[in-house]
Amino acid sequence: MTSEESGNRYPYASHKAATLLVDMAASEHVNLLTRFDHWRKTQPDKSAFIFLISEKEVPLTYGELWLLAEQAAVYYRENLQLSEQPLALLLYPWSPEFIISLLACQMANIIPVPSSIPLRRDQSKRMDAIISDSGAEIILTSESAYETISNVSNNYSVPILVTDWMRDQPFIISSEQPKYTYKDITSRDPVAFIQYTSGSTGNPKGVVVTESNLTANLSLIEKAFNLSEETVHVSWLPFFHDMGLVGSIFGTLWCGGTAVMMSPESFVLRPWKWLQAISDYRANVSGGPNFAYDLCVKRVQAGHLDDLDLSSWKVAFNGAEPVKKATLDKFSKMFAKVNFSRESFTPCYGLAEATLMVSSSVVGVAPVVAHLDADALESNIFLPSGEENLIRVRDVVSSGRVKDDSIVIVDPVQKVILPDKMIGEIWIQSESVAAGYWNRSEARNEDFYCRLDSSDTPYLRTGDMGVVSEGEIYVIGRSGEVIIQHGRNIYPSDVEELILTSVSYVDSRATAAIQLHADNDRVVVVHEISKSLSNTEFVNIACNIKNIASRDLGLHLDEVILVPLGAIPKTTSGKIQRNKLAQNIISNNCEILYRFRSLHRSGHDGRAAN
Repeated sequence: MTSEESGNRYPYASHKAATLLVDMAASEHVNLLTRFDHWRKTQPDKSAFIFLISEKEVPLTYGELWLLAEQAAVYYRENLQLSEQPLALLLYPWSPEFIISLLACQMANIIPVPSSIPLRRDQSKRMDAIISDSGAEIILTSESAYETISNVSNNYSVPILVTDWMRDQPFIISSEQPKYTYKDITSRDPVAFIQYTSGSTGNPKGVVVTESNLTANLSLIEKAFNLSEETVHVSWLPFFHDMGLVGSIFGTLWCGGTAVMMSPESFVLRPWKWLQAISDYRANVSGGPNFAYDLCVKRVQAGHLDDLDLSSWKVAFNGAEPVKKATLDKFSKMFAKVNFSRESFTPCYGLAEATLMVSSSVVGVAPVVAHLDADALESNIFLPSGEENLIRVRDVVSSGRVKDDSIVIVDPVQKVILPDKMIGEIWIQSESVAAGYWNRSEARNEDFYCRLDSSDTPYLRTGDMGVVSEGEIYVIGRSGEVIIQHGRNIYPSDVEELILTSVSYVDSRATAAIQLHADNDRVVVVHEISKSLSNTEFVNIACNIKNIASRDLGLHLDEVILVPLGAIPKTTSGKIQRNKLAQNIISNNCEILYRFRSLHRSGHDGRAAN
């Protein structure tokens, strides 16, 4: 079928038909490409993706997408001098071109490495590190992104290929185009893609997701969310992040549904547009981290609700860990008037090292919330609070049911499984657990091969603290970020949520609670604030934060640091990079507006010198 016969909206120079690595007709197993092949044959004219660009719809059908990806795969094979199974770094803006190139790489036996476009020179250094670590042989990008990349750095050590199919322009490569001799590489479990971690707890590492990992996780998501060809999914999630890549793109092609795509920038600027798209397209699946729902509560105004009807939204997944009860409460209350049901909230837990999803709550059932004795929790004991303990209560939201021994709570020192209601580290054993970190020795991949003393079964050590109670798994926080003071374990997210809700008159985007282990274990709260405030306002805010932490949590803060908006480093998925922030403070690599130090510590209070 030619592009004209299929009604292709995206002209592309004609190439001969591709001989794909996988013979779809003869394939004995199901994977992403065989599922995609099935849908493009049975529903070629159905929209796989609908891009919302400048208030216009740009649809891309299953038939068109397959044709474009196939033709690009032929070009890659016949015109590039690459190794037998090369890695390609995908640096695309939010656009259909990313999806086309992603699938073309998989068809052409090229391992795709999706990543964000470096916008600043410090991000260019990170990109250089990824190129070096991955061994990528080529960068695939668009013309508009090429200009951005070139402005940041002209010193990338690999050629850059500009691939603008959407504008019917020929391919442009930044170096010679020698002939590429394609060789069929057989593998029992080929690599589907390499997902570089967000870097919330350290330098990004390339997670090797194999075909079987991806198939297992997509099957898990399909079952957990009741996905089918009738699914309509609205997504603003970045394509290079695991939630957007696996959940939105691959998940749609797996189940045969339709995904309505809006850019992350559009969502951040106008979050009500996300809700409007869910309403307009009668979407039944959509979601994101906590901050997405919080942003809607903060930014959506009464006038934006006039034409909304969220009754179709059956799976409102929340993939942040830990999920906040306050977030669920506020969003449910505000949008109940436009037919959003609290039962639609579907908290889940996952990480890149497990492809994406690890566990999920039951669809159509209100989230399970445990009301805990906060004092017991600080001693790693999961104790439901009685009526007499209402002053010190912490609400924790379940991230789903644990049905077998694929998820266990472990004492990482003794390497034994802890009993129910004891907090420990979450270890995972499943077919979704990735093959390891790319280009790492076995010793540096040890987190993927942890073993209990009583078993030879390998587990993935997640570094997340959690607990199982009555079959529900609760994610408490990161093990390396727990604040320990006077024998108490205090989780940064508790401190941060308290401050953000209590210091309500301040337009702050983030608060971070950290412990500086390299500086006498000092406990510090870093709070973003406007530069335009006066010195008196700085003093009042810092004192208020210190008093709130002491009064409500019994936490002594050695220091409160006020920084400009946007100064707290975050990952591409919005998670606070607490370890990086701590390093920035210790190395004086952080713009400080004001710092308030406790009297028993050396130093002085006052506005930071410019």
